[in-house]
Parts: sequence; structure tokens; C-alpha cells
Amino acid sequence: MKSKLTTLLLVTVLSVLALNACTPTFGAGDEAVTLVPTAVPVDVSDNEVCVDKNTAASMSYQEAIAIAESSECLADGQLKETRFCNEDTGTWWIDLEMDMPNCNPACVVDLNAGTAEINGRCMGALPPQPEMEDAPPVTVPTPDETGQETEQRVVAWYGYIAGTPAGSQFDDYLVVLPEGTAEVGITSADAAIEAEIVALRDKEAPGKYAHFWGTLGCPMVDYGGCQLVVSRLRSDGPGDFFDPDPVEGWEGIIYSGPPGPRSGGDDAFVLVGDWDIWYGIWSADPDINSQLESLRDTETVIRVWGEVLAGIPDWNGTQIQVSRFEVVENPSAALPPAPDWPEADDGMIEYLNEDYGYQLRVPPVATITASGPVGFLAEELPEGMTDEAFMIQLQEQYGNQLCVQIEYALGYMNISAPPNQGFRYIPCGLTGLGAGETVEKSEEVTIAGQAYTAQGIEWTGNMAPCSPPRETLDCHSEMMRVQLEDGTQIEFGSRYEPTARFEDYLIKGRDMLLQILASYETGPARLSDYSYEGWKTYTSEMFGYGLQYPGGATVMGANLDDLVQFAGSAAGGEHWPVLTVEHLDTPFFRPPAGADVADWVLDFGWYHDEIGPVGDIAGVPAVHLKTNASSMAYGQDEFFFIKGDQLFRILILHTDGQEDWGLYNAFLESFFFE
Repeated sequence: MKSKLTTLLLVTVLSVLALNACTPTFGAGDEAVTLVPTAVPVDVSDNEVCVDKNTAASMSYQEAIAIAESSECLADGQLKETRFCNEDTGTWWIDLEMDMPNCNPACVVDLNAGTAEINGRCMGALPPQPEMEDAPPVTVPTPDETGQETEQRVVAWYGYIAGTPAGSQFDDYLVVLPEGTAEVGITSADAAIEAEIVALRDKEAPGKYAHFWGTLGCPMVDYGGCQLVVSRLRSDGPGDFFDPDPVEGWEGIIYSGPPGPRSGGDDAFVLVGDWDIWYGIWSADPDINSQLESLRDTETVIRVWGEVLAGIPDWNGTQIQVSRFEVVENPSAALPPAPDWPEADDGMIEYLNEDYGYQLRVPPVATITASGPVGFLAEELPEGMTDEAFMIQLQEQYGNQLCVQIEYALGYMNISAPPNQGFRYIPCGLTGLGAGETVEKSEEVTIAGQAYTAQGIEWTGNMAPCSPPRETLDCHSEMMRVQLEDGTQIEFGSRYEPTARFEDYLIKGRDMLLQILASYETGPARLSDYSYEGWKTYTSEMFGYGLQYPGGATVMGANLDDLVQFAGSAAGGEHWPVLTVEHLDTPFFRPPAGADVADWVLDFGWYHDEIGPVGDIAGVPAVHLKTNASSMAYGQDEFFFIKGDQLFRILILHTDGQEDWGLYNAFLESFFFE
């Protein structure tokens, strides 16, 4: 009934995914992200600007207020301070204080037309739905026998928020786990909770999953014909826990979990009814627990009492702690079908390092951490280049997967890519041991079907706290290394753990490390296949700058005084490279005299996942922001710098995941002011 729930973490050192609705992006091949127009409290600022990502039209919040105040929006209501920029539709959404039952009205200001109108954002019965190309079908659950709308209390449903394609009728929906359980529209009457929902949309693990509480209404005008109005949610990970929810006579069936390693408990309680929601189940009473275990897979419907906790290691991160139960002879609703688990396999999942072209299989409960360069040898610093600029170059050249660490049970494995030989850019394994006795050892290991000899040591400490000797892993450990023909170094051994013994490591970890090692395979590293001959020069008379760009690229832009884009040839509909220089006439792009570019951009709240050290472009200080790729958008790098009273933004869009920093650096270095 109880088992450990551990989520695979694929972590890059500086990456933290987030979402900012008003970050403008430009470039061919950029996927549009549909954002729900939801009221999110923000501070009023002269620098707050909304930009239409499709037309580059822009409008400050103050301009939007002026338009709204002279429109129909104030006929029967008042403007609130909560607002939202939808860059995909080119609109400001400003909440309205207005008497409109079952609605959440907003004043919608069009950036391109300069007009405003009321949008009720109402909830109600589902009208006939038109067919929409590429939009998911809308199905409506059957109402009760009276034909009326039904509501259901939702307690700790576990899942993730998925966005819909651009042009779809609805913007997002909740996917309840396990996959296939339910997909329903989602919203909240609370602006803060709605902001959390938007932030979770299409987020990648870790931090992708959450528990949700609220009320589910069907039929409703939303995805799948139902809508969950969330009253609270809790994202996975550290943080506060809610008090347990009471369980009063919930009906369901206990099913066994799948064979092999997994994240979750050994069985689950699945509710009867329209929604087959899964919860972990257990009892502190040994007799009750034994009886519950005996009911697994018997298709016996039971009714349980107790309380349910969320955010703990059991099925879907939940657990019903049963205080009593009874067998139900006549179930009140349809029975959930038995799970069709796949046949048992090794339970491993694949990790792929695209930068350095290798893959391996790891247990789903393993933790994987990937890192890029953090330093360099002094003699490598090019003449005339600052430490900060060289670090940026190294990070761009070698990426964030130079060193990969895998932790499983009481063991670890480090994989150092060929450019990091001698740990020249980042420590990727043990660099030393404490005082003690070492015994050299070697053994034959299998990697990609070939035999290699791993060499290493077994170490026993003889100084405090290891004197007198003890067998815990802080005083008795192992480290083994093997180097491949291409210079890749793989190190594995025991983790530092003062509460476990060396014998525990041998039993709980070492064999799996050898299994992971054996699964190692090499493949092609990610390389750009773009080729070009000759570069051309582009100059801007208005802004007095020039640059060089690949000769195969096309110069694009509706208004070259706002932005100019250099788009390479298309392959499969995706242009690459996509390089944009932007210099809009908006408050954000017109900073005050003497403004520091890094402070200006960051104080403005420009969205990014990583920030690099301040460098320079054309001799002008520049700040570099990096945004990671997501399921809805390509990754991108942005460079900001100020010349006079004009802010410049250079956007490099990684369409189809392609990157070539040799080309990118040549483009950046060619930028000059006349």
C-alpha cells in the first residue's frame, strides 16, 4: 500500500521554467502559445507595454486605459487594476467591475485597431459547437436524469495543464493522471490561482504536475464539455501541505499497480462513477490494511471512510488513510475498468544527451543532473578577452550537458564529455578523498556491448569521525573510472551517506550502476546541417548601424525601422537561422539617459530562464538572456544593449532545436555603429 514515489529529474544547472505572458517574440517558425486572458495583479508602470507578436504593434498600459475609458467598457462598469497582455491576439485584457452573473467581464483593447469592447468570459450551458480545423473535438458528458447541469466536488486530482494549438476554441485543459482518466477545461475565480494555472501550462518536469481542488461542472463551455473551477492547487515539490480532506463513504475498487519499477504505490483505490480517479490507499490499522490487500483485483466495490493526504509518496501523490470500510453489494455508479498494464519489462527509461551523442537507460526513480562549464584554465583565456566574455563563449560552445550525474539508491555515476578531459571546465567526479587507506582495484565492465577495464579504489577512512573504524558510507566507499576511445570518462561508485553501510551499497545500487553502464550507446551529436557561402552586409540609416548576415538568408520585416529579421532557407517548413534585430519606438525601448542595460531589462521583468555575464556588442555593454525550449515554443537567446536613447534587442531563435554558435557569434561580432 505504501511505497516510495520519486520523480525523475532532468535538471540543467541554471534552468528554471516560468511563464510571462507579455514577452514579445518574433521569428519564422515560432509556435504561437495561446494564453488565457486572466486578471493577474501587476504594478502600474509607465514601462508596461503589450506587443502583438504577429504584427509588432505595441501599446502601453496607460494608452490602453485611455482607450478603455472612452469606450463602451465604462457604460455599466468600472475598470479594475488587474490586467493581462495577450501577445498572440494583440490585446490588453483589463478586468471590469460589472454586474454580470456567471461571468468574469473584461475590457479588451485591440493594439492594432485602437478600439475596446466588453468580453463577458461567461460560463453556462454548452451551445452547439462549430467544427474547427485542427481543434480537438468537444464531447459533453451525459447530464443527470433531469437533463440539468451537474456539479462534482474535486479533491486532490493529480495531473498537469496542457495548452491547445493556436486557433483552438479553448486555451488549455487539465490532464488527469493516469493518462486517459480525464481531460477537462480549467479555470479559477481567484486571480492568484488563475496565475498559477497559467504558469503551469505546458511546463516541463520537474514542477509540471500538481494537485487540484474545486468544483467540476458539466456540461460547460470549455474543453471536453466540462470545466473545473479551481479553489486551490498544490504543485509538486517542497512547500506547505494542506490539511487532510475528509473521506466519507467514497466508493471504489482496489487494483494492483503495474509490474516492475514505477513511481507510485503497490495498489490504488479507483473511484466508481463518471471519473475513474486514482488514489493511494492504506490503513494504520494492520487488520484493516490486511483486509484491503486481500481485496486487490477482486472487483469488490467497497465504501471507505478516513482522510486523504496529498503530496506524499503513493499513487498520484495521494493516500487515503482508511479508518473503516464496508463492502458494497449494489454500487451507485459504473465500475472503473481494470487497468491493462503492459507486460513486465526492466522498467527503465531512456536518457539522451543530444549535445554529445550518447544515450543510456536509467530507473525512473533516478535523479539526473546536467551541467555546463563553470570555469577554465588561466592559460586558455584569449588575449584581449575578459573572463566573463570567455565564460559566455565556453557555455555557448559546450552547452549544458558537458557533465551528467546520475544518482540511484546508494550509488552515483558521472559522465564527462570529451571536451572536459582533466575536468578542465567543470569537476565531474571525485577530486580527492580524506585521510585513510586505499586499495586499488579493477574489474571488467560492459559498455555498448564491448568489454572495458574499469580501475579505481576502495577507501577506508582512519581519521575522525572514522576512528574507530565504521562501515558507513562516509567512512568506507568505492570509486571506479573507465575512459572510452572518444575521451568520454565515466565514473561510478558509492554516494556519501553516513546512515548507510558499504554493504548496503553493494546490495542496493552497485548492480544497477553496472546495468546503466551496459546500456550506454553512442549516436550522432546535435550538429547544424546548415551550410552557407558568403555573407552580405545590412545597414540601417535611421539607427546608424550595420552588420553582416549569411548570404543565404532573406531580409524580412513589415517595418524595418521597428525590426529587421534575417531568415535562412526553409527545411520542412522551418526556417533556420532566424536572427532578429529589434528597435521599437516604445517606452521600454526608450530608456532614460544613463540607464544600465542589465538593470533596465531585468527591472522591467523581461522573462528568461538564464542570465549570462554582461558582455558587449559593438563596444556597447550588453546583457544576454536565455529562454529554454518548451513543448509550445522553441528556445531562444536574446541580447540587449543601449545606444544613446535607443534600446536594441537581438533575438536568436532556435527553430526546430537547431543551434550553431559559430554562426551566431559571427553575426553578433559583425554588428557595428557608424
